[in-house]
Amino acid sequence: MAKEAQPDTSLLTTVQAALDTVKAMSTKVTGRATAIKQLEIAVMLIKDDATTKEAKSATATNDHSALDKKLDFIIDTLTNSKPKPNTCPTWAQVVAQPTITIPPECAIAIKERQKTEVTISIRSVDEPTKTRLNEMTDQEITEEIRTFLKNNQKDPNIIYAARKTNKQSLKIRSRTYEDTETIKNMDWTKYAPGTTPVKPQYGIVIHGASKLDVPIDATTLVTEEHVNREIETSNLKRFMIKTITPLRKHTKNPNAPTHSIVLQLSSSEEADECIMNGIFIGRRMHHVEKYMPQYQVKQCFNCYSYGHRANECSKKRVCGKCSGDDHETKACESPTARCVHCESQHAAWHSECPTRKHEIEKLEEQRARQSPYFTQ
Repeated sequence: MAKEAQPDTSLLTTVQAALDTVKAMSTKVTGRATAIKQLEIAVMLIKDDATTKEAKSATATNDHSALDKKLDFIIDTLTNSKPKPNTCPTWAQVVAQPTITIPPECAIAIKERQKTEVTISIRSVDEPTKTRLNEMTDQEITEEIRTFLKNNQKDPNIIYAARKTNKQSLKIRSRTYEDTETIKNMDWTKYAPGTTPVKPQYGIVIHGASKLDVPIDATTLVTEEHVNREIETSNLKRFMIKTITPLRKHTKNPNAPTHSIVLQLSSSEEADECIMNGIFIGRRMHHVEKYMPQYQVKQCFNCYSYGHRANECSKKRVCGKCSGDDHETKACESPTARCVHCESQHAAWHSECPTRKHEIEKLEEQRARQSPYFTQ
């Protein structure tokens, strides 16, 4: 009668001890969960091997080869892992969603549709008019604009529809490019005093511009006119600058000698030429990027969700510090923070929040799929 195989007590004890050690480690150690899983598999393999009464030599060799690979992985993981200070649990894995890729033909269709859209700003209209428009449905606004066109001897059918994009603007979709120009050139103050078509601007970003060459007024956050003209002259007046503003209002290092700036140009062709060839600022050639603010993080400070602003929010207010719903964030007196997204002990806008990190990654992926030029 064959003698029953016994487990390799020395190996099993060693792996079991390693498993207990890894489980006792901080959850902040990169790869901890993976290492635990691999060690549990290693323990299972040892026990399975021990209960096999007549294992073939080749099979045993393969089992130990597989075990060696798993142990090598564990050693490499634990050796190269470093704790990440002040980080949250990897809850981002829970909220992560598959990236949706827009087919090229859909991207082209979206760009073509944008050519037949006109944005009308209602930011400067009186409050009663603004309230009335915000309370109207998109269909009611469409019919009202068609009546306005008819009263101004224009074909009311040159528009498909009008809709509210937020509390400050309307977007009108026309039938043809020519109709788009007709809508842009109308006197919209006759529709409601203070309404104006939003003229498209084409922003380009320059990083590392000297603050001595491009000083920006701390109050108005724009450059003086002579600065714009000097940059135009340095570049042989290949483009005309409408405004220069900082890329971010608040920077981590306000005393840095350089900053990132946004130049708004009125021509897409001029902007693309700058992106392709760069521009001179203070005798130095700078690389230029397309300005795409739609792919910057946008967080609501009413509900603290991502993707919209507080003036567009229709959700219930919550506190961004403790996630309570009975007070505003600025009135919070809670001694401890609690994120409304991941429930960790930090504010809803914390840079290490997994939800915020996921939002940044998602926007960066979307941005990477866009054309670096305006006309292509």
